[in-house]
Amino acid sequence: MAERLVRRYAPRSLVLRLGTVLGPALKKNPVYDLVHGQPLFMSLDSELTLIDTETVARCLQALLRAQPRRETVNVTGTGSASLRDLAARLGRAVQV
Repeated sequence: MAERLVRRYAPRSLVLRLGTVLGPALKKNPVYDLVHGQPLFMSLDSELTLIDTETVARCLQALLRAQPRRETVNVTGTGSASLRDLAARLGRAVQV
């Protein structure tokens, strides 16, 4: 809905569709919840693509230099991992 509103009312726009972002100072996302022992509100079988904040910033800078007229871009890493796999790699018990 938000993307449709942007397209309708903004003659120039850049919409980023981000994967699960990792980096310092983040306060909320499924990986943050796993690391901090918070309940998850997604299925353990949910597949996430991950990207770090520094890479997001570099992508945004490059896109803005290109001066997009009206563009939607998926910005995320390659591959995916399930919440179950991430929990196992972190050695965390999961609250669902």
